Order: sequence, then structure tokens, then C-alpha cells
Amino acid sequence: MGMGDPTARLSGWPRSSTAERDIPDTIAYGLASLRDMNGDSMRLLIWLNNDWPDHLIPALTWFAAQPRSGVSQTFVKYLIKYAGPEMLERAFGKRRLRELLQRYPGWGDPAGLRGRFDGFGGTDGLPN
Repeated sequence: MGMGDPTARLSGWPRSSTAERDIPDTIAYGLASLRDMNGDSMRLLIWLNNDWPDHLIPALTWFAAQPRSGVSQTFVKYLIKYAGPEMLERAFGKRRLRELLQRYPGWGDPAGLRGRFDGFGGTDGLPN
């Protein structure tokens, strides 16, 4: 690759990734909504089921679990329970999931609540 060589040379990989403290706008809206619910867990579950997209639940869970988020720990536990460890592991990887479950032990239900509601007035395995 001399001076007259037309091939471009990439200098290497970026040395840092995006900063985690930069919260995307949609997640910031979700965190504000969680703070506005004032501890109403039923309202949280209805909001998650009806209004919040499933693919954004892991990101909302991660940012809500940060100490400076202002979201109550009870809501973070509900988010972990709602998503379930399979969904969170696909989104975070095993290391971050382990960190999250160490902070909130006993909330990693294998099924998660997200898959339990059938949308027709009942839940899996229970009579209507």
C-alpha cells in the first residue's frame, strides 16, 4: 500500500462503544411513565401489556435498574418478572443478566409474566 495505491486502509476498530448513560428518547419516555405511576403495580402491568412494545422491555428494565433512574425497586422487580430471564438473556447476555439477578434475587421466573396472559380473560392453566 504505497502512495499511489487506491485501496483504502481502515485504521482499526473504535476504542469505545456508546455510553450507557445516554438514554434513548423512547426509554426516557418509559422511565418517566414508570415514575408517574406512583407505585400502582396493576397500572404498570396494564401499561406493559397494552402500551409498551415487547422488544423494548429489556432496555427499559436495564435502565430502570440503574440506581439513578428514580424508578422504584418494586417496579424493577415487576419488569424482570414480566420479561422473564430468557428474554433478558437474549437482550443482555449471560453476564448482564447475572448482574441484574444478583441485585434482585428471586425475581427471575423461568416463564416470565409476558407469556402468561392469553388476552381472553384468563391465564395459562387457570379457569376463566
